[in-house]
Amino acid sequence: MRFGPESRVGWLRHVVRWLLQQVLDFLAYWLLPFVCFLLPARWANTLARFIASRGWFFRRAVTNALANVTAIMPVADEKAWKTEFRLVQFLDAVDAWHGRFSSDQRIVRHLVTMPEVWPPVQRQIFLGSHLGPSTLIMRCMAAAGLKPALIYRTAQSDLKRRAPVLHAYQRWRVGYVKKVCEGREVASPGGREAFERMLRAPDCCLILLVDAPASRDLGVSLDIQGGRLPIDPRGVSTAVSEGLVATPFVMLWDQASGRRRIELGVSAALTNTDLTLREMNGLIDQWVRAHPAQWQLWLTAQPVVAATNESG
Repeated sequence: MRFGPESRVGWLRHVVRWLLQQVLDFLAYWLLPFVCFLLPARWANTLARFIASRGWFFRRAVTNALANVTAIMPVADEKAWKTEFRLVQFLDAVDAWHGRFSSDQRIVRHLVTMPEVWPPVQRQIFLGSHLGPSTLIMRCMAAAGLKPALIYRTAQSDLKRRAPVLHAYQRWRVGYVKKVCEGREVASPGGREAFERMLRAPDCCLILLVDAPASRDLGVSLDIQGGRLPIDPRGVSTAVSEGLVATPFVMLWDQASGRRRIELGVSAALTNTDLTLREMNGLIDQWVRAHPAQWQLWLTAQPVVAATNESG
């Protein structure tokens, strides 16, 4: 089959766009985060803010995010919102390097504002959300003597050919999770038995992101700024049946201090699934209202939060 001139031009444009995207992904997910990792924190923050203030990177994610958030809540300053959103995406890539190679001392002194007191080492669960640059939460927990375990999503296989640089980055992040968790990590999808086994492990401290979107509607949802987010309640339900102690947490970017900040709620034994979900719904909705550009679930191509008038 022969291609006409227009077909060849179209194919060439597609190839050029694909190559350009790989270059941009290499810069955004690999090279520039590595440079920031090497730099002192103050210089790294200056570079990160400069990068975030430009529209060079994360274009598709930013486009999706802005469309998704404006369907649910107003955005007063779109430029500032997009800058903060890009900054969180970039910091997560920077922190993948810190998570693998920085010392506990460097993380505590220059990168993260820690809680004054951590929960004692025991079999427990940390309940959080997809808010903020939270890559280093596992390193911080490990530094406090806890044994973190995380349910992680495997690298998207469909990206292997379409976006190989991004796919390699996702695999790199999975490698970081495995390194810190030391075998306590649980892959999703397909990790139900491993999850239940991990909950019973002595001294295991499982991180569960309550706002993880359900793969199918199970009739349970969170209310996010008036929108409906379907979730899978079985993780919380299993933790309740095990009688675990739970601690709500959030890890945010603090613009004023130029540091990531971990906030912990009050630890308490889980006794009721519905009550726990209502309490976490209130916290997550509060966090999203206060820091809307730091909620990373906005970036999905198909919005995870349905507007009220769409959900009935």
